[in-house]
Amino acid sequence: LDSLLDSYCSHQGCTAHRSLILDAKDIAYVEAIDRKCFVYTEDNVFETSYKLYELEALFSGMKFCRVSKSCLVSLKFIYSIKTEMNHRLRLTLKNKEIIIVSRQYAEDIKEQLGVKKNGK
Repeated sequence: LDSLLDSYCSHQGCTAHRSLILDAKDIAYVEAIDRKCFVYTEDNVFETSYKLYELEALFSGMKFCRVSKSCLVSLKFIYSIKTEMNHRLRLTLKNKEIIIVSRQYAEDIKEQLGVKKNGK
């Protein structure tokens, strides 16, 4: 499913307003920072006018998971998972980015990834 993102190009000094069509399979994660929402692909970052909850609804059923109040991650981009202190998780994405999963969302993402509590 393709997603139309009304966005500002934010890579390589581009500031032109334009609409882009991104294939959801190319999106690694989405992050909300200071009331702005950014879509990260393997190579680029795009600012979008969508709110995080709107993108979460748009990506429903498409292997995206909420990992904190401000971040959604594509399960397809997760390379490894490691348990951190205080029941948080550290995700390493295929592009080597590190995402911390808050404890509120840790069990849900473990379940979606098929990771059992006891590590077996």
